[in-house]
Amino acid sequence: MKITPKFDFVSGSFDTDEVKMLCLPSDNHGKVELCINEHEGSWNFPIGNIKLHSRDLYVDFKATLEDATKLGNEIARRWNEFPLWRPVTDEQYPTDKEVLCRMKSNGAIVSGFIYKENGVYKVATSSDFHFEDYGDYECDLYMLIPEINND
Repeated sequence: MKITPKFDFVSGSFDTDEVKMLCLPSDNHGKVELCINEHEGSWNFPIGNIKLHSRDLYVDFKATLEDATKLGNEIARRWNEFPLWRPVTDEQYPTDKEVLCRMKSNGAIVSGFIYKENGVYKVATSSDFHFEDYGDYECDLYMLIPEINND
């Protein structure tokens, strides 16, 4: 999704699929900011602050800085790890790991291994999974299977 911020002395836009979120705690300025970063060495666009205190006193900020930073890092981690659907034509899919695939024929989502046969991207499912696809198992999109933390 294209986003166009309106900051003084800044022009342009960024694509949310291509940015990282950062948590930037600043003890000097008394705030913890969530920022968007397009690529290494580029500008950090502030999009929000983490504030875990009600009075605007530095002593309260200092008392909550560690927890606010933990929360900001967790929000950034979840943003950055959010799985994306990618076109199989990018040919960056893992060949040794099962991925989620969208079937071209009917939009069904199945897990399996992507391979290329005669220029067509197909999915091989595991032997204990019964799935019939009338489109010859051709897929167009894939997504890495997110790891589930069982803490």
